[in-house]
Amino acid sequence: MKTYSNLTKYQIGDEIIYTAFDSYQDAEDFAQRNNGELVEVAFTDGNDNPRISNEVGLIEKREHFFADAGPGYRFLHSKSEGFEEFAKDLQDHETMRDRKGLMEEVFVDEKPQLAEDLVIIVKDGQINNTVSREYLKFNKLAKVYEIGVSVKATPENRIQ
Repeated sequence: MKTYSNLTKYQIGDEIIYTAFDSYQDAEDFAQRNNGELVEVAFTDGNDNPRISNEVGLIEKREHFFADAGPGYRFLHSKSEGFEEFAKDLQDHETMRDRKGLMEEVFVDEKPQLAEDLVIIVKDGQINNTVSREYLKFNKLAKVYEIGVSVKATPENRIQ
């Protein structure tokens, strides 16, 4: 049985919201096991202040993560479709040879860091930076959306 020790927990009113799922399926499984409901959670103020949203349609698209910073930006989460292929392409990209520090963040033993919570930020087709998904929430330019699970707050799960 999968453990969910990596989840982030927020309280909004009388609901506990869990985020940081590795996939849409993980969120769906967690919701079923905990009598919860899937929700889209937005972090759009440059701080760790979640709010329930339906702005990007994560539930309808069955996606777990989306970030937006306007035209020219693309965000690839390590658990998202296409990350591994994109990361492997970096190894052959000439301009990346001089960015050793970045390459060490993306690769471990010549393999993409798929187990990490890494986000590659691409601006105008070029690698701009790598950050954790959690850190990206504090970027004033980025609007971050995650799949979450809402469960009724109880004395056992309430945030103190």
